[in-house]
Amino acid sequence: MKRRGPWIVGVALAVAAGIAGAGALGACGDGVPRPPAMDPVSADEAATLAREFDAAIEPCDADRLEKLFDSETVARRIVNKADIPASEKRGGLNELQRRNFSVARQLCLGFVSAARFDLLRIRQNGATHRPLFRMLTDGTVNYYDLELGKSKTSGVVRIVDLYVYTSGEDLTTTLAGLIEQGLAAERRGQTVAGFQDLASARREGDWAEVRRIAEAMPERVRNTKAVRLVELQAAMEQDAPDYLAIIERFEKDFPDDPAVDLVAIDGHFLRKDLPALMRVIERLERRVGGDPYLAHVRSSGYLLEPTNDNLEKAERWSRVALDALPDVQDVWWNLATAQLQRQDHVAVVATLETIRTRFGVTFDRDAMAEQDIYQRFLVSPEFAGWWARVNGATGP
Repeated sequence: MKRRGPWIVGVALAVAAGIAGAGALGACGDGVPRPPAMDPVSADEAATLAREFDAAIEPCDADRLEKLFDSETVARRIVNKADIPASEKRGGLNELQRRNFSVARQLCLGFVSAARFDLLRIRQNGATHRPLFRMLTDGTVNYYDLELGKSKTSGVVRIVDLYVYTSGEDLTTTLAGLIEQGLAAERRGQTVAGFQDLASARREGDWAEVRRIAEAMPERVRNTKAVRLVELQAAMEQDAPDYLAIIERFEKDFPDDPAVDLVAIDGHFLRKDLPALMRVIERLERRVGGDPYLAHVRSSGYLLEPTNDNLEKAERWSRVALDALPDVQDVWWNLATAQLQRQDHVAVVATLETIRTRFGVTFDRDAMAEQDIYQRFLVSPEFAGWWARVNGATGP
């Protein structure tokens, strides 16, 4: 069976790498102009922007995506949020402009090619509207809430910020905090060049190197939420023995942070704390306004304690998820797992056949025999009939 994926995605640290040390400049001035006031964005305008974002993000096309961002406003937000002297704010903005800072380019570097984005809904926020996207990649889930603004002069609608659920804050807030810590470290004579190396190692999937670089960073920088989340992701990807300990340190250090829900999901899975897991899922449901993928997460939770009642619930929640997400393979595997444990072999055959034909999965009888969950199924007449039909259709 496919390993149940983790539910954490690291924040787009590549963006931070693009501006690491940007404020450490000698340029002086009277601070940075605040971002311009924007007009409200209608539901139709938000839907149009969402379609353009969806087309540009999967696969990630930096040139197309860049046209959807108001990069000047994003840059101003970052430096205005940073708790640094006005002269350094001006220097930071100048450096961002000099480097042609692009959120889009850096985001594309941070996303893996398999990332899948789906628009969940357009949500009203006061007088304006914001698209909410779900991102799935290799069994992980994250949400991106796009803050939009409409220019008072041109009427053009652009993205001015992203609320990233795994970090529990706006992207500009995350980057402002990294600038603050980077400047503080430089004033102490420490280097923060590790941002670029950390981003490169994460992009290449060198998780051991990610952890090594993070551990070598100045303590205050390493303990920022953004770096801690990337370090946590690295431990998850490694299946590191201290993964749960890292989660629990995060829960302890950021107990009331919005990011803790997505972090805690894995912790509750590892602790097999089903009541706590369901409470977190309920909170996420409320925050995002509902998501059928969370029905799949519920199903995974009930499989932790495979009582007859929980297996029935796991199958039911899998079918809820399938109604909306029939092309997500993990959901079918959860359904098959529940059916195998319930010994509903007729249903198992139907589900495995769907997995085989829809997703091109090849089944190996010997490999199946090595897994306890298949033992009773393999000696059933339902399996024998299905196996004969499959071999007859595809060859031995």
